Amino acid sequence: MPPTDPSISLREEFNRWAEAGRGEGMEQDHLPITLPVLEKMRLAGTDNVLDIGCGAGWLSRRLAKLVPMAARWGWIFRTK
Repeated sequence: MPPTDPSISLREEFNRWAEAGRGEGMEQDHLPITLPVLEKMRLAGTDNVLDIGCGAGWLSRRLAKLVPMAARWGWIFRTK
């Protein structure tokens, strides 16, 4: 029986994607949403950014280019 908590279902789905090596493809799928959001954030070159649950790190790498002088941290977590 599938979990009834949507957050558990989503977490399990992302874990399956990661195990299958699909994390890299997420960048292309999410760029149409991510790029406009990043523009609206108006990050300065010295802003600090925390990317929680950064997965394969594609967003962290993009953020590093936007805020080259910042302290950047990515936090990958996985629960079972």
